[in-house]
Amino acid sequence: MHDKKGTVLPDADYAILKEKIKLFTPHDNFKDKEGKSIGWEIKNFYNMPLAGVITNLSKMQSDIRNIESEMVTTFAAAAGKLNIIFNEMEARIVPVSNYVQSGSPFTADVFLTASSSDFTEENLQFILGDVDTASGKIAEDAVVLPIDKGNGKINLPTSAAGHKEIKGWVRLKGNDGFYKYFKYDNEYIVANAAVAVSPDKMNVFYIGVDNPLTVSAAGVAPTDLVVSVSGCGATLANSGNGKYTAKAATTGTCFVTVMQKTANGLKQQGAPQVFRVKRFPNPPLKVAGKSTYGTLEMKLVDAKNINVLGVDNAGFDFVAQFRMEKFNMCIVNTSGISQPFPCTGYMLSSAAKDALTKLKPGNKVYFEDIQVMAPDGRRDFPPIKVVVK
Repeated sequence: MHDKKGTVLPDADYAILKEKIKLFTPHDNFKDKEGKSIGWEIKNFYNMPLAGVITNLSKMQSDIRNIESEMVTTFAAAAGKLNIIFNEMEARIVPVSNYVQSGSPFTADVFLTASSSDFTEENLQFILGDVDTASGKIAEDAVVLPIDKGNGKINLPTSAAGHKEIKGWVRLKGNDGFYKYFKYDNEYIVANAAVAVSPDKMNVFYIGVDNPLTVSAAGVAPTDLVVSVSGCGATLANSGNGKYTAKAATTGTCFVTVMQKTANGLKQQGAPQVFRVKRFPNPPLKVAGKSTYGTLEMKLVDAKNINVLGVDNAGFDFVAQFRMEKFNMCIVNTSGISQPFPCTGYMLSSAAKDALTKLKPGNKVYFEDIQVMAPDGRRDFPPIKVVVK
């Protein structure tokens, strides 16, 4: 029966049963004390009392029933076994990560895999996607993977960055014609290609304004980073996806520390980054639509129509608003220096405007005692001189 095609009885089970059956098969290979051949019945029953014969027969009956029971049990168990010969072995190493930072250990699992040259798409299938294990129906969006030496091969395109998840089933057809199912799943991260260029002399935070930061660590998802700042009264707000906003209160030096969330707690990613904290530079002032830090030459008609002394905020890459609070205006002509004309806000007072209407070529207009509200508080600006042509 074992030699017939289609049997499900493994060789090891067959050999064990065969040896046990031999023990109960009658034969005439026995010899007496003198070395003469004797038959099976002489060996077991000759010159034995009736009670002993009955006992021997009862034992034989019991042994035969036991081997019958063992044969039935062995064949019943074999009906559910997969008779697979694994004839292809391979050592493999699976690292936790192929990217290891300095100071971190390289960890991996090394193991021996076994496969069979008998595996084909008819008896083994690797399915990427879902399968109804009751009916064996494969979902419409599922894919049957190609097989190479008993291994399923996954080759997926990537587009959008982020966390991805794959899951599927391996199904193996047994000798009974039915499939056995084994589920698998895994996660991976798709990251956009990136190049980091750091201006070494520009690691500066400005007081009172939003200082934007982009923080990343190679091989670590932005959601697994914990970023903190210390020094100069600085605070940090997380805007998501690796974007942060830092604000500082005083000049000096502050430190940005990046940590990674791990199964064993937080792990620092490199040394803290050092930032210098400075006051935001003064913007130029604007007179009659012209920006200046000190002296302007202006035509008489333009000088007479000066209405405002403002702050030119347009030249900043940061969102920083400077607001004019107050200033004094005076005029220098051939008669000397006029009285100061106090102005509140950025508009010239009526008295100051009236004084400008009397200007003549060669006169000078001074804007002094200028106070501006900056992001980090009130500031005194240097005077502005307008030379009338």
